[in-house]
Amino acid sequence: MILFVGDYVRMVNEDHWLQIKEIHFHDHLPENNTMTLSDGYVCPAPVDKYIEEFRSENEHMEAIAAEVREQEERAAPTADKWEENYYADAVHHAEASQY
Repeated sequence: MILFVGDYVRMVNEDHWLQIKEIHFHDHLPENNTMTLSDGYVCPAPVDKYIEEFRSENEHMEAIAAEVREQEERAAPTADKWEENYYADAVHHAEASQY
């Protein structure tokens, strides 16, 4: 696993993503490196043991954009749903005005 400052990681048993802010080199062995994450946590060595998933900053931004698009599509009423709601409101108002 090759990680860079700016990459994002999801730790084992966690749902949220954190950005790598610093990588601390302790000697010539990569398995002895530690890293500081965006929430201030310093991940102990070996970091591979604690990371469930990782992605580059670009991959992370693309994934967030895709999630936002999906949420907007789900929240946006379709033409059929808008028409159904419009007629339901019209019927409700017509029935209410009869009383």
